[in-house]
Amino acid sequence: MKVLTWIVALAVAYVALTFAVNYPTTRRLRTLAKTRHSAPAYAAFRDACSGIPEADLERIYRLIQGLVPVKNFPVRPDDDLINTLAIDDGDLADFLEQHLPHGGAPETAASLANQVWQSAGKLAKTNV
Repeated sequence: MKVLTWIVALAVAYVALTFAVNYPTTRRLRTLAKTRHSAPAYAAFRDACSGIPEADLERIYRLIQGLVPVKNFPVRPDDDLINTLAIDDGDLADFLEQHLPHGGAPETAASLANQVWQSAGKLAKTNV
């Protein structure tokens, strides 16, 4: 019985610690998202990435949104991936490995979108 109590106590402590560590970031992002809903973030993103076809840009935009800890966050082109969007280093590394197999270390959302599109285009050309 004591072992079960310790396991439950450790699980509760882990959940509480995780919440305490992540809450300020999540709250900051939600507050930032509320201030951004007055201006269409995707339109600015589309303008900054005008060389990417619309369908591809929408897909890439959704991929970037999926990295942000807050669901459907309005990503702007000049958002810093780590500081502004609070994307986890490990998640970003996995994303870069999957979508930029030839390397690259973008800092902003727009630079990430452009590099992903260029990498996808280069891969499609080499596979033909």
